[in-house]
Amino acid sequence: MVGRPPKRRRKAKLDGANLSMNVPVEMIGNEWVTRWFNDQKNRPYKMNQFDDWEFVDAKEITDPSTGKPIVGEKTKNTELDGGERVRMRVGVDKDGPIYAYLMKKRREYCEADEAEKRKELDLVDEQILKGISPIEKQHGTVTMSRGN
Repeated sequence: MVGRPPKRRRKAKLDGANLSMNVPVEMIGNEWVTRWFNDQKNRPYKMNQFDDWEFVDAKEITDPSTGKPIVGEKTKNTELDGGERVRMRVGVDKDGPIYAYLMKKRREYCEADEAEKRKELDLVDEQILKGISPIEKQHGTVTMSRGN
């Protein structure tokens, strides 16, 4: 192909605008909250089995014009339900690629969980304002000195 200049790739903006992990609320529904969970230490499976998080099926966020999910890629799940989950490659470690899986949880459950966490934090704040530090309630002593 002498005499013909090489075809240049379109320069992509890698500032995050084209690398969105957001899912429009109207696709999943306002009654759900979505989050991405990295597949490290089997976290997506644990969130599904021991909490109220569900895997988003690729059909839920498929762009009708392309047949592909609007974010990430679809991957078959042969072990449990046979559906197509949505995942996105988010990094690499010594064992290979790290994927994050898109999951959803009912908004009412998320709000209840957040209220429970807030209650615990409010108790700690209250103790700090009263001047009661958690260390005072523990047994034993700690001494510090400068070694000369």
